[in-house]
Amino acid sequence: QLMGVLPSNSKQLLPECYRWLFDSPESPILDFYPRKFQIDRDGVKVPWGGVTLIPFIETRRLLDAMARAESAGAVPEVVRARNAFGEARAFRYDPAVRLEL
Repeated sequence: QLMGVLPSNSKQLLPECYRWLFDSPESPILDFYPRKFQIDRDGVKVPWGGVTLIPFIETRRLLDAMARAESAGAVPEVVRARNAFGEARAFRYDPAVRLEL
C-alpha cells in the first residue's frame, strides 16, 4: 500500500529492494512518481487543502514492478513475514489489567 501513496522523498521508509522504483531511470513505474506536479487549490481556503494532480497508479504495473524488485534484491525475512497472511487477532482494552513495562 505504501508504494501507492508515498512520495519519492519518503522511499527510505520502505525496504531497500523497492527504493530504486521511485527515482531510477530504469524503473518501469517511474511515471507514477513525478518530480513536479500541479496542486488544485480551487475552492480551498488553507494551503494544505489542495489536491495533488498526479497520475493514477495502475495496480498490475505496480505489482509487477514490485515482484521484479523482490527477485532482483534480497527481501529480509522480517519483511516477508510482515507481508504474509496470518491469523486474524482482535484486541480489547481492559482497565482492570495493569501492566508495567
